[in-house]
Amino acid sequence: MASIDDSLRENEKAHARTHSTADTSDRSSYTSHMSLGEEAVAAPEELPAAEHPTVALLIPFPQLLRPPSSQKVKVPPFMVYAPLGAPLPPPKEGEKDSYKNKAIRRWQKEEKEAKESGAGFKAKAVKLISKGMSATKNSRIEFLVRTPNKKKLKELRFVYPSSMPAEHVQQQFTELVKSAKKGAIMNGVIATSLAPFALAFDTLTFIPGPFEITAVWSASSWTGAARAAGIANRITSRDGALPLSFTPDTRALELLAFRMHEICARKARPGTVAQPHLGGAPGENARPMRGPELAGAALDVFRAYGEDMDDVETDRMRVAEDLERCMKKAAKEWAKAVA
Repeated sequence: MASIDDSLRENEKAHARTHSTADTSDRSSYTSHMSLGEEAVAAPEELPAAEHPTVALLIPFPQLLRPPSSQKVKVPPFMVYAPLGAPLPPPKEGEKDSYKNKAIRRWQKEEKEAKESGAGFKAKAVKLISKGMSATKNSRIEFLVRTPNKKKLKELRFVYPSSMPAEHVQQQFTELVKSAKKGAIMNGVIATSLAPFALAFDTLTFIPGPFEITAVWSASSWTGAARAAGIANRITSRDGALPLSFTPDTRALELLAFRMHEICARKARPGTVAQPHLGGAPGENARPMRGPELAGAALDVFRAYGEDMDDVETDRMRVAEDLERCMKKAAKEWAKAVA
């Protein structure tokens, strides 16, 4: 049995040296798979353990039936979705808590209370601030902010639908990260300029939160810019290269792609895309998923591909709300590009 395991490991290392997107001669990595007419080389249960793997989903936008009106506009090929982080736990006894963590924890409490009460001036103000913060950040920045810092980011694992044209997916991701840096810097400038107004609102209404949260939002926007630059540098250079893996999935990602197609079809002009259709294998009873059920399928993918679920929000209702919000935001950006 040991000899079989050794043989499998040797085969995996040999294949990784041939197909990996980065120099993997001295580290374990699972195989990248970037073609369509073949079965996935590595199933989730075959992936080697990683200390801090970051798993993200590539959810493609539907194919266009006609070219966009402006040839200069770059149409995004897909949305990148990283899992929503779990609420920050309280600091351990004797542990010093940072100002940023205090503000984030306080805001999470305010949002929870606002959702539970749903009434009153304070609840409405908190919801309005939350929507404003969310609307200003684009979908690419949200993904970047959710990735770990350079020290903790050991590997990026991407999962995409098997029906998605993936020949140039790594190049497309690199271009997406580079373009996101500009947007993150702009968001940081906007958030920083809003700080005095948030302080005035905080003082006049006696509602704690806006000034602190604007500061956190500004910090997260600058963090997004830094992460974009760091990831772009690491995936385009050999020194400190970041291992990237792209693996097709024939189940959950197809359901997510179908939901994205539905949203895009509603937001785009008539005749831009075909009507959404959920395909399946012969004899398979394919049916769409919604809400918590679809969120559960996404969580299963994160879990199967090695994401540390202790750091991830696992409440299906909250994940469903976050996933739907992110997909609608990304679809709106896509619709603007193809108009």
